[in-house]
Amino acid sequence: MDEGVKTLTTLMDFTTLRNKVLSSNIANSDTPGYTAKEVDFSAFFDKARLKMVSTSPMHYEIGTQPGHDGAVMNEDTLFWGDKNNVELDMEVAKMTENGLLYQGATKLISTKYRLYKAAAKVTAQ
Repeated sequence: MDEGVKTLTTLMDFTTLRNKVLSSNIANSDTPGYTAKEVDFSAFFDKARLKMVSTSPMHYEIGTQPGHDGAVMNEDTLFWGDKNNVELDMEVAKMTENGLLYQGATKLISTKYRLYKAAAKVTAQ
């Protein structure tokens, strides 16, 4: 698989995980004490790109600790009176942006494979 497809596949994996996290934030928007979560884009891509060498069986790769799904607490926002910092409008906007990223990645992969197919036909003639 070429680098472009690998990067787009990683982007699709990122947006899939982020969609789950944002859905959880929206579902818990009225839960007292809930802290919104977010997926760290840089850390996600670093993990996907770097093949970490483990020197001990006790070492974990980034984001693979038991119970760690790659989501991080979003404590940059204000907490409401019920200690909940979910801003529903912001979460819905992030969900929309995330969906557009996913659609863009799938269209680019589809186009890339269509070009490969066309090149294979030309080569076969």
